[in-house]
Amino acid sequence: MQTSHTQLHIRHAGQQAFIVAIPAGQGSHHSISDLFVQVADVLIHQGMTIVHERLFGSLSQQESIMAMRQAAFEARGISTTNPITFIEGLSPWDQALAGVIVRAVHCSQERDKAWTLYDRNRAVGIRWETQGCGGLILQNVQAEIHTKDPSAYVENQINKARQLLILEGLSYDHVVRTWFYLSDILDWYGPFNDIRNRTYDTFGLMPKDGAEHLLLPASTGIGAVNPQGSPAALDLVAVYGEESNHPQVRQLTNPGQEDAHLYGSAFSRGAVVQQQDFTWMEISGTAAIDEQGRSLYRDDIRAQITCTLDKLEILLAQEGANLNNICTASVFLKRPHYAQDFLDIIADRGLDGFPGICVVADVCRDELLFEIDAEAVL
Repeated sequence: MQTSHTQLHIRHAGQQAFIVAIPAGQGSHHSISDLFVQVADVLIHQGMTIVHERLFGSLSQQESIMAMRQAAFEARGISTTNPITFIEGLSPWDQALAGVIVRAVHCSQERDKAWTLYDRNRAVGIRWETQGCGGLILQNVQAEIHTKDPSAYVENQINKARQLLILEGLSYDHVVRTWFYLSDILDWYGPFNDIRNRTYDTFGLMPKDGAEHLLLPASTGIGAVNPQGSPAALDLVAVYGEESNHPQVRQLTNPGQEDAHLYGSAFSRGAVVQQQDFTWMEISGTAAIDEQGRSLYRDDIRAQITCTLDKLEILLAQEGANLNNICTASVFLKRPHYAQDFLDIIADRGLDGFPGICVVADVCRDELLFEIDAEAVL
């Protein structure tokens, strides 16, 4: 669905919907306000509640962007107290807002419900239950310590997320996907991986010799600044269910790429979650990396984009899917002018309506110019 102001992509799946909204044109205040009006109208028309909301935009414009969101939502009777992850995702076209990704649920039956989770009066997540299956999303998790050591910060941050899960009767074993938005990623991505590996090892998630199944969640680790000015912001998705209706989760490898944990990064290539009403896939941040974990096509943005999309096709094909199944995507580009290369390549592949938000960001290796993460409905 498109208007003169907003590109609005909506994919319904069971009692959930995935929404990607991108301001068109010059990204003026009018078009940003129109974007939130359209998102709000969809939520009202569908009778849906937001459970995950990520905004990619300029931190210098955050206050005005949030004011426009609040005005649009409150005018339609939508609560604005839900947690939000606002990330410095600079638009390649120098717009204040690059785009918004929303996941929402429809509570259609009497026993269906969704509610906000709080920690010390701060909204930190949403939990929902529909048809006996449940989900929990934590947003913008921050550590409880003040330190100049980013690794110590992340260790405390992951443990904070674990504590929040335990308070809800869950554990980190229920987590199927994480997003780590790291300030100055190129300065400390190695130490970040080291501390995540050690922490996950204490959780019993790191693969052991002879293990048949991966337990590591799918993940994205990308360069991005957060409004708190902290070393990292963390979002995660956990799923659970009644004993007779528990979601089936499989963490995936990719035949076209080496498992990330083999070169020191603790995540799976993707996760498939099969619930009663639909099946979806969480696709980890993916770049032009080969079967030995080596970066490919240094200094060639078009080759890196093409290679990465090919790797995604291989991952999706394992589940009988392809790039058309993707319902949300974050497209990370090292330079603003690479966005046009991406748009040209997806157009050549017949993906003109691709639901991806382009943002300028550093990828985890300096030679990597492009990365994409996604969610897909199968």
